[in-house]
Amino acid sequence: MTESEGEAEAARAAVLTPPLSLGAGGLAGELRPANLGQRVLSLFRNVRPGSDLSHFQLPATFNLPKSQLQLYGEAVYCGGEDMLARCARGADSLQRMCAVVAWSISTTRPPIFGFAPYNPVLGETHHVSTSAGLNVLLEQVSHRPPVTALHATHARGEVELVWCGARGSCGCRATPRRTPSGARAS
Repeated sequence: MTESEGEAEAARAAVLTPPLSLGAGGLAGELRPANLGQRVLSLFRNVRPGSDLSHFQLPATFNLPKSQLQLYGEAVYCGGEDMLARCARGADSLQRMCAVVAWSISTTRPPIFGFAPYNPVLGETHHVSTSAGLNVLLEQVSHRPPVTALHATHARGEVELVWCGARGSCGCRATPRRTPSGARAS
């Protein structure tokens, strides 16, 4: 491959926003409102006396550069270590339960003040495959009420996670994958 072909290939590479991180150098550190008072006052420029505030539109500067689907997906794969695979690798049920609790706690992220993710569009999908063998697929399956479906599989850890629910509710099932004979895969 020549140098110009390599540059053309690099120019075509997809650029994705990095996952949320808890550190100061992550997305939370980059998205700090410069002047909160000025931003709040700019909201009220479009408000007229007697207008209905239930249909008030926020400017795009108040949104994260991510969709709610991306945030749900990052909750599955954003940890520093492969915590989802540990859920199936435990020697006994107590170790597996502790791994599930640790993974569940690791999925929580502090809210970034002044920013909200974009609402997903009906039929919108988000797919992530990691080098560790984790595949995550999300789809917005209903708009009213907003319902998102998530399916995650881990090839090496033999974990399958299925989640379908509205915001604020959880309908989650995580099971170790089985061989056709019914025995646990080794």
